[in-house]
Amino acid sequence: MAKRIKLILDEMLSLLRITNEWNQEVIQVIMPRFQSHLTEAEFNTLFDHYNPIYQAHIELIDILDQVDQGYTQTGAISDLIVDIIPFFQPYVEMYSKYESTMLLAKEVKSRLPQIDSFFLDQDGNKTNVGSLDAAWVLNVAKVQRFSLLFDELTKSLPVDSHEHELVSRVLDELKKMTQHFSDIIMNYNKLYHNMD
Repeated sequence: MAKRIKLILDEMLSLLRITNEWNQEVIQVIMPRFQSHLTEAEFNTLFDHYNPIYQAHIELIDILDQVDQGYTQTGAISDLIVDIIPFFQPYVEMYSKYESTMLLAKEVKSRLPQIDSFFLDQDGNKTNVGSLDAAWVLNVAKVQRFSLLFDELTKSLPVDSHEHELVSRVLDELKKMTQHFSDIIMNYNKLYHNMD
């Protein structure tokens, strides 16, 4: 059981680190390519969520590192685990603007015929984030994966333990969050598919 918990914690850290590599790519490579083609308001609508998510992930990696090390040393999941949920708040704020952002992305794509080239690396290959809307799908998938990992973590802890209670609370919040994000996307797709 101890080995299984350690593997789950390590996978959480790996997921966060990979995610932040993608976010860094958007911030350093893709966002500057758009800067001169958009108004300030348009640029902020499309990209202002990346920096808060990137910074939140850096802090969350630090927290999970401490949990991981604490587990290795003591065999217990630290109370720090309960501090994880606030670090998903940038996702909540991001998805509250989903409809306006997707409508703007659609309009920007129609007026910038070269937009596909903004998502290519120096060798002409697609970057990890291959389009304006792909990042949103990836973000839902990331939070869903976190939810699944917390589900596995919950099953790996003794039911009557304090750690089980803490992780279960995080799991409940993540499940609500992913359902909320999925509903937003589904409602948008229904509305604008019917309008087309």
